[in-house]
Amino acid sequence: MAGPDVPWYDGITSKRRILTVFQGKSVTSSPIWSNVVPKAVKDFTDLFNNLKLNVGLALAKPTEQPEAGSFQFGGADIWVEALEQFTFPIAGRNVNLDFATEPFAQGITEKQVWDFGIKDQVKIQVRKAVILMRPNPQSDDFPRRVGNGVLGCWTVHEFIHAVGLTAHTHGAGDLYEANPALRSGKRDDPETDKLEVRGGDKVPPIKTLTGDTIKRIQTLWPKP
Repeated sequence: MAGPDVPWYDGITSKRRILTVFQGKSVTSSPIWSNVVPKAVKDFTDLFNNLKLNVGLALAKPTEQPEAGSFQFGGADIWVEALEQFTFPIAGRNVNLDFATEPFAQGITEKQVWDFGIKDQVKIQVRKAVILMRPNPQSDDFPRRVGNGVLGCWTVHEFIHAVGLTAHTHGAGDLYEANPALRSGKRDDPETDKLEVRGGDKVPPIKTLTGDTIKRIQTLWPKP
């Protein structure tokens, strides 16, 4: 069972409000993901700006790999790779993500949390997040890969997990529902692929989020 939503640490939620995204080697060397991830960062930020939500994303520099030490906060906030399995050395531990243990997932996100409380006060907050995407997702209907538009939607979905949300919004009818259904388009045109969410809306493009999802984000990222 998924746990509760978790806010990022105060230095980000009260000041910076921009989470930086580090693209690992499997992303930057991929002819697919090297295009998808930067566009998903922009699509996420444009969507959240349009909805007047108080967090955005920005690409980190290639030198800004998140620091691995247990008491280190340097480097980017979110680390993305595109592999079937990857071990992330981050936040003082090795984080093992593997699609063999998540066979139906299109992406896997794990937030690294720390108790920022003082003395007896417990204050659990996120200090880093890691995302693993499949290297070459395949269409349900044709022997070809999924189009970049859908891959971008899946990536934005994982970014929503990374900014603090955990369980999917129940019956969302938006990109953050549990399993938007892949609807393959034309055999020779992956960019006609869509995702169908509850209510029948199909994405891309990403237009909005539902009220319940928005409220959860506003709780984690209140107005300054």
